[in-house]
Parts: sequence; C-alpha cells; structure tokens
Amino acid sequence: MTKLRSIQFVTEEKFKFGNETVVEGDAPQGSFTVFFEDDGSTGYFYAVDTVLKEQIIQDALHIYSIGGDMERGKDCVAKIGWSTDSQKALLLIDDRVHAVFDFDERQGYCLTGYPAAPSNNVWSTRGHEWNDEALEKFT
Repeated sequence: MTKLRSIQFVTEEKFKFGNETVVEGDAPQGSFTVFFEDDGSTGYFYAVDTVLKEQIIQDALHIYSIGGDMERGKDCVAKIGWSTDSQKALLLIDDRVHAVFDFDERQGYCLTGYPAAPSNNVWSTRGHEWNDEALEKFT
C-alpha cells in the first residue's frame, strides 16, 4: 500500500457499526467539507460544497452495509484527513482507507465502487470504482 504523507487529519471519532453516527471534517481552508454517516444499516461518505445555495451535497460513496463483514456494535475509529491544498479528502476506518474525494477533479473513489453510476452529471462521471492512484494524491 502507498505510504500516506501530507495529510492533515481534522477529525478522529470512535463509533460502533450500526449505531447512528455522523463524523464531519471541514477542509482546513476553503468551503469544502465531508462527512461520514452510519444510519444504522449503511455507511456513506459525502462531499459537500458549503458555498452552494442548493444541493450542497455533491457526491456520495457507499462505504458498507451492516451484515456480512460488518458486525453490528463493533467498536471502531473513523478519521477524516485532507491534503495540504484542501482539495482532497479521505476516510479511514480503523486505519484502513475506505474512500477518497478529489474536489479538483470532482471525482469520488471507494472500495465498494458503489454507486456505480454518477450521482449527477458533474461529479464522478467515471463512476466510483476504487483506483490506487487516488492515494497518490496524498503522497
């Protein structure tokens, strides 16, 4: 795995899989923010542009569904980090990268690759499939 450097972690929070949780992390500079949400059955990571007046959520990435590999009630830690230019954000759960948003390229990447189709005609037009090159933005 690529060694991650040049990351400014802005949030670290303990939570339990399957318990309603929101973990937010603002970019150190600018109007972007991201947040991770576990709604009790699924985990999603969202890209947000707070300057916009309508539809501030720009993209959404599926992180997990409870069941299978995700054990309800398991303790874990979510971390949100930003690149030094405040244009790229990543989500780690238990020190494993699960998702990356690149605000410059308007592209999201996640390990599940879901949803496969873009959420709008501007963001993630190539879909959300994981690409290791997403991590190179943090090296």
